[in-house]
Order: sequence, then C-alpha cells, then structure tokens
Amino acid sequence: QNYALHVLSGLLIWNFFAQSTTAAMNDLVWSGGLLGRIFVPKAVFAVAALGTGLINLTLALGAYVIIAMALGASLPGTILLLPVPILLTALFTLGIALMVSTAAIYFPDTVPMYEVLLTAWMYLTPVIYPVEVLPDNLNSILRFNPLYPLVTSFRDILIEGRFPDGGMLISASLVSLGTLLLGWWFFTRKAREYAYRI
Repeated sequence: QNYALHVLSGLLIWNFFAQSTTAAMNDLVWSGGLLGRIFVPKAVFAVAALGTGLINLTLALGAYVIIAMALGASLPGTILLLPVPILLTALFTLGIALMVSTAAIYFPDTVPMYEVLLTAWMYLTPVIYPVEVLPDNLNSILRFNPLYPLVTSFRDILIEGRFPDGGMLISASLVSLGTLLLGWWFFTRKAREYAYRI
C-alpha cells in the first residue's frame, strides 16, 4: 500500500484527537471571566471543541480523497463506513478532553505537560509507521495503547477496504465508552467550583 497515504490517514485521526483535546482544555481555562458572569454549562467548551475538530476532520478527509486520487489509489467502498471509527474516536476524545480540562483548572501546568505527553503518545501510536515493523514484544505492548484500536479501525476502512476485525471493534468501543463515562464523572464532580478556580 502507499506509505504516504498510510501516514496521512494516521495523521488525520491523530490530529483530530490531539487538536480537539487541546482546544477543549484551553477554551475552558481561558473562559474564567465568562463563567464568573453568566451560567454556561461547563461541558459546552469540550463539546464545541469536538464539533470544530469533526468539521476539520471532514475537510481533511476531502483533501485526503484528492491526494489519494492524485497518487493513483482507488477509494474502497468501505469508505462509507468511516462514521463508525470516527464516532468511536469522538467519544474517546470527548472523554479525554473532559479529564484534561478538569486537571488544567486545578493544576495550571497541565497544559504544557499535556502537550509534551501528546508528542510521546503520538510516537507510541502507529501513526507514522506500520505496526508490522515492530518486534513482537513491542507490538504486544502497543496494543495496550487505547488509540491503537481506533487508529487501526480507521485505517482498515479507509485504506485496507475491509471492515475492522470484530475483536478490534469491540475493544475500540469499550475503550471509547469507558473513557467517556470516566471523563464525564471526573468532570462533573467539581463542576460548580470551576468558576472560582479559573
């Protein structure tokens, strides 16, 4: 398969995750004045950042299609199933966004620390390299990365032209829903204090 498209597809879904979570965290931190004046549901900042990320991802997918055609690659019919991994990634992203936003309110150093963490996380995720090039022991460890099944499912549909493996899809669904529930619980526990903390 085309290595350029392999990398580009990974960057599409990674950038959606990274940009959405970072934007959600920054938006909530910088909204202190607004929260002190009017009532605004605190989660709206994370949801808005996610919505913006989805729009950007849709536009980026359009650019991907043009590049793929220019490189002579055919688009598989499974591309119509892309909303499945995108939805699961969006749920996971929202859960992480809620958690890091809460942490940023209580610990100001969270923002720069998270940006460093994102850089390391990207290299621990098969975004710019195929997982097959890794030794078996590293490959096994990589599968504990919660983004692994999401990125792999996205690529299976977009590049490989096949529906994701059932086990992979179940894993991605459990990770996404579990992260969303944990993030929502974490975020709402102290939501009333946010206006006084920022």
